[in-house]
Amino acid sequence: MSDSHFCEYRDAPGMTDPQFHIRKWLQEELARRPHGAKRDLATFLGVRPDAITRFINTDPAKETRGIKAHEFEKMIAFFSRDEGGTEMTVEELRLLYTMADPGMRKIVTDLLRRPLKTEAEQ
Repeated sequence: MSDSHFCEYRDAPGMTDPQFHIRKWLQEELARRPHGAKRDLATFLGVRPDAITRFINTDPAKETRGIKAHEFEKMIAFFSRDEGGTEMTVEELRLLYTMADPGMRKIVTDLLRRPLKTEAEQ
């Protein structure tokens, strides 16, 4: 592998941003929802709407905002409350765990330890 090829791989957003996969997950969740979901999420989190834009930004040339552990937990609650909300798969949780800082890892661990709900309970 040439040095230049290695540098391209090393500098890819997924390698330089430890929260890249969380940002991608957030982008996908927002894309599934109607117009105004960013504003609603911002209100739910208690942040300004432009913070949501910076949360989901994966372009290294643009400003990003780190997602704090308690904000991530609230995001999961926000998306889980919708009837049309999607549950995170075990694979997604594992990926988030490997990419997360210790605070986020605790949240993912707690999610994995929650008992699964049957369809009748949901």
